[in-house]
Amino acid sequence: MKKFYLTLLLLFLLILVTSCSNESDSNITIKPTPESDYVKSFEDLNLGHLFDFKFRLPEADKRWVKVWVERYKDGEKVPGRVAEISYGKSIQNLDEGHLGFGVISPDGNENLYVLYAPGVQLNPHKSQLTVDFEGMQGWRYAIRKEEETEIKLGETKLLAVYRSSLENRMRNYDFQDDEQVEKMLKEDSENLLLKMKVEKVEE
Repeated sequence: MKKFYLTLLLLFLLILVTSCSNESDSNITIKPTPESDYVKSFEDLNLGHLFDFKFRLPEADKRWVKVWVERYKDGEKVPGRVAEISYGKSIQNLDEGHLGFGVISPDGNENLYVLYAPGVQLNPHKSQLTVDFEGMQGWRYAIRKEEETEIKLGETKLLAVYRSSLENRMRNYDFQDDEQVEKMLKEDSENLLLKMKVEKVEE
């Protein structure tokens, strides 16, 4: 009888582990990779600054991804977008790779912007939204570096933040708290927000 219960218990644990594994495999996840070869190349060549992430998209053939950069000036959102890519309906079920946004400033004046995701990229280009990189500056990932963050369908996720302040002071904020982000935008003189959204493709 003990063997029966032991076998039943082991079978239950096996089903539980398999179920959890399958659930994890189906999650859309993203994780900052500040030590990646992409970032190191940017730094070694003194190109500018790069936010880089490892992005995993299950059911990629049924998903649509949007990644964009918004600009704020003295707390007000500037119309248009600094950079933007939109893609989806992959030919494969799983897309994995790097996603990121970079600012290239070889001479400190003519800034170029690059945006990329697995299998797609926006080549370095100038933007109609001229950004003033002045005063005290800060480049921050908006999600935890230590672990993968789940991206829910239909959710707009803030991934990274560029901050500039002419007052040479910056408070710390929780970038996943909308109210604190609003306070930051009002305090800073210039901001760039890297955001993304994953949606289900309608049949």
